[in-house]
Amino acid sequence: MASLNLTVAAEPSAKLDDATKAIGRFRNYLFARKGLSPNSVELHVGTIRRMVAKLGAFPSHEDLDGYVCDVRTAGSHSLVCNTMLAIERYQEFRGEPIHYGRPRKPQLIPEEVLTEAEIAILLSTLNTLRKRAIVGLLAFTGIRNAEVCSLRIQDVDLAGGLVLVRRGKGDQAYAASIPSPCIRLLTDYLKERAGKPDDWLFLTRRKRQMQPQDLRKIVRVAARQVLDRRVHPHLFRHSLAMALANRGAHPISIQKQLGHRNLATTVNHYLRGNFVRARAEYLLNAPSFL
Repeated sequence: MASLNLTVAAEPSAKLDDATKAIGRFRNYLFARKGLSPNSVELHVGTIRRMVAKLGAFPSHEDLDGYVCDVRTAGSHSLVCNTMLAIERYQEFRGEPIHYGRPRKPQLIPEEVLTEAEIAILLSTLNTLRKRAIVGLLAFTGIRNAEVCSLRIQDVDLAGGLVLVRRGKGDQAYAASIPSPCIRLLTDYLKERAGKPDDWLFLTRRKRQMQPQDLRKIVRVAARQVLDRRVHPHLFRHSLAMALANRGAHPISIQKQLGHRNLATTVNHYLRGNFVRARAEYLLNAPSFL
């Protein structure tokens, strides 16, 4: 009886070890064979870890179909597509390939954005040069939260009016333009910041590299005090893109500013559902019947 108990107790542990080893090998496969970025690797690994927790490390195609159906029922479009892609790559790694048809992306009304007045109010109430430089950079350039945190002093070209993002989404490098007001903000900040060219542009109070969660907290707390609404760093990106579109900026210039790899991404996100611009262009070109 004692021997039987030991055997039964060991089974879950053995399965857990198998799952851990499989996920570890899958991570190496994504790095070595697929050449994915660290962020993409961890996104896929996290997705597969959740799947393995429900189905085990070696699920059948039938079990995977059921799992994907559950995700499609309850998840967002991006979650569904990311889950499908991760499972496809995991099954390719296992030597049992599978393919899922992607659902059509829903055409949504663009989320509410910050007005130029709200951003101006927020910038005017920030009490340190560091906070003003951070929010100003987010608002004027539209670069992503993680991209701001990864900037070094040498990545800011004040003379050329550019910020170099060396590793954007998908490991893509691009240069975002900065206008005169933002150049002045960064100039004042860098005079106070000092430091060597390869130092991080923004540090925490403990003099460590700023992390995305640190930046989110700065933005959230500052906005809550003056705007009485939830504001996150990525909202500045949407706000800039919509402002540029409403002012008549060419889609390619918006694409370059935001570092989108494909023009279709810019059009789908900020132009196709832009009712403000559509109405303005309609009124400008509407025929006169009366």
